[in-house]
Order: sequence, then structure tokens, then C-alpha cells
Amino acid sequence: MNSIALIAALAVANLHTAPSADDLNRALNAQCPGHRLVTRNAQCTKPDPDAVEYRCTYQLQQGARWLSRTATLTLSEREWVWMDGETPCDTGDDPNLN
Repeated sequence: MNSIALIAALAVANLHTAPSADDLNRALNAQCPGHRLVTRNAQCTKPDPDAVEYRCTYQLQQGARWLSRTATLTLSEREWVWMDGETPCDTGDDPNLN
């Protein structure tokens, strides 16, 4: 591989860094638009080096409680998209969010 191709490959690989806590919050709020959802302790990692999705663990505030949750995010057109994971909007935990 010539050096230009190597530099280009490394640049593309670096574009796919793990989602940040802000990225997770944006993706979650896109799943539950119009609701104030508060998270903490978000960490996202790739399940394996060839994966295009990231698995994120975080805590979601519901009332006075902090519930542990997981989610799967993927990058689509420069934006992190929620692929899988329970949200208050689809669990019925809070009827005001449905």
C-alpha cells in the first residue's frame, strides 16, 4: 500500500471514533422527541474491531431513580443514530412519554 493510500485509510478509520455522551443524548432524544431525558455515565465501545455499530452503557434518570441501560448506535451520514435499546418512549415506564 503506498503512503497516500495508507494515510487516507487511517484518516477514514479515525472518523469513526466512539460516540460521546452528547452523541448518545442526541440519538436518545431523537427517539423520544419533545421529552427531557437525562443521562449520566455514558460509555460507548465497539463490540469487535470490524463492527460498524457501537454498544453504549449509560444511566437514565426516571424520577428519583437512575436506571442502567444499554443502546446500540451507528453512524449514518455524520450523525449517530439509535439502532437498538430500550427507551422510556417504548417501554411504557412513563405513560406521559408514549
